[in-house]
Amino acid sequence: MKLRVLLVVLFLLTPLSPSISATPPKAGATCSKAGITKIYDGKKFTCIKSGKKLTWNKGIQIKSASTNKNSNSNGPSPTPSPLVGVQTQNSIEVRKLSIRYHRPSSDYTNWNIWIWRNSDDNSKDSLISSSGVNFEGVDSFGAFVSLTVTGMRNFKDIGFSLRLGDSIIRDIDKDRFITTFDSRGFAEIWLIQGDENVYTSRPDTSSKPLPTPSATSTPSPTSAPTPTPTPAGVIAALESFKTFPSTNTEPQKLNFHFGPNADKDFSELIKELSTGTMKLFADHYPDNRPLPVFFGDLSDLDWVIAEWAKYGYTEQYQIDDARKRSPGLVVNYWGSPQGHPTLIWTSNQLKDMPRLTKMNLISHHIVHAIQHRSARGKYEFLGCWGAEGGAELYGALVNVRIADFDYMEYRKQKISDANRNMGANLSSFTINDWLGVIRPIEQAPCLDTSKTANLHYSVGMFLMERLVGEFGHQKVMNWWGGIRDTLDWKIAFQRAFSTDVDSWYKNSAIPYLMQVFKE
Repeated sequence: MKLRVLLVVLFLLTPLSPSISATPPKAGATCSKAGITKIYDGKKFTCIKSGKKLTWNKGIQIKSASTNKNSNSNGPSPTPSPLVGVQTQNSIEVRKLSIRYHRPSSDYTNWNIWIWRNSDDNSKDSLISSSGVNFEGVDSFGAFVSLTVTGMRNFKDIGFSLRLGDSIIRDIDKDRFITTFDSRGFAEIWLIQGDENVYTSRPDTSSKPLPTPSATSTPSPTSAPTPTPTPAGVIAALESFKTFPSTNTEPQKLNFHFGPNADKDFSELIKELSTGTMKLFADHYPDNRPLPVFFGDLSDLDWVIAEWAKYGYTEQYQIDDARKRSPGLVVNYWGSPQGHPTLIWTSNQLKDMPRLTKMNLISHHIVHAIQHRSARGKYEFLGCWGAEGGAELYGALVNVRIADFDYMEYRKQKISDANRNMGANLSSFTINDWLGVIRPIEQAPCLDTSKTANLHYSVGMFLMERLVGEFGHQKVMNWWGGIRDTLDWKIAFQRAFSTDVDSWYKNSAIPYLMQVFKE
């Protein structure tokens, strides 16, 4: 669910109102209207909707900082000012932004801004750029970009998130907002890696440590998180997969090709998770050919391409694609003999990657290789959500069994990803709304991902979770193998599960999705 952190300090501007001086808010207590806030005991509490109830959240600490209006200062501000104040009037049609971002490592490669026109109704939010906004350059503070946003008359403010490429890796695991503009509609903000504050003047970065961004929220050390019961659908999927492998079939062997400059720790993690994945899928369409896995630093790219050639992987489009997308390349190429998993990542990128994401990055792409062997080289015909959602789910289920992996935490991340990528709160979607979400992620092969908003990963994972929990792991493997006999995944689906996919959507999958997004 999109976190709306609106730092509006009304007590700086007006006398205390009855809403502030009334009964102090308490986390979990009933409140009257979603979105209202109260400031009490150094915290700002927001009324949120939880299921059908309106309750106060845990509150966020208000930092004590004076406002420095000289946002164009070239020197460090002794007391940097988080962005606070009243929102500008919606009558301003055009907003102009200056966004500046500091990373202590000075590694800005592939970092960009996911940004949208924001309203109180998430379903009415409007993306400013469907591909993200790239930074224009780097100066003494860090990366910077200036942009003009039109069409703001009917929107409340501007939301944004810093992300790596088009992946799920974010600097701060919450949506942030630009709420304060001058009379011309201009705002300049200053951001620091790992610091959720939105500063209006240049902050002092001299003592900032190198943080690790996370795709999961960290509980406050002073607050004990309430245990969340594991949903029945999750238990069913975990229990079904736990009974495999059911034979003593020898797992497929792996040939690891690690570049001379490949990150050593990540190389060891690739070995551990890849080997474990193969063992758990040993009795599903075994292949006696070793699977080659390639990993290297950006400086190793030519070496990796030369290693490909030893296997006959010499398609020029694959070579050109790898050069274009590196660093940050992680891919299984269709049409290759085994869909050879290839990863090109720098040590700095890996250092910034959350642990759960890093683990599933590996197992996800080994599962793609298993889909590839199951479908006899045609796994792309499983459709977008079948291929990518399947790799997301099974990558996570594997990691639960062979490593220290918090599936429920990863699941929360996927719910957040889906809401953010859709630009809407999916908990309010009807059956027809959900059909509109699912149709674009059915395409096979999965070629035009501009129409999927990456929902084939997140929503796809929950569709697969329902399939495994409802029908069992073996029938899902039968579906994947059914692509050997027909490239129409819907026909293979009906043969494997004895129901047509549209009936399954309406009678089972969509009701399950509606439940998931209200948890």
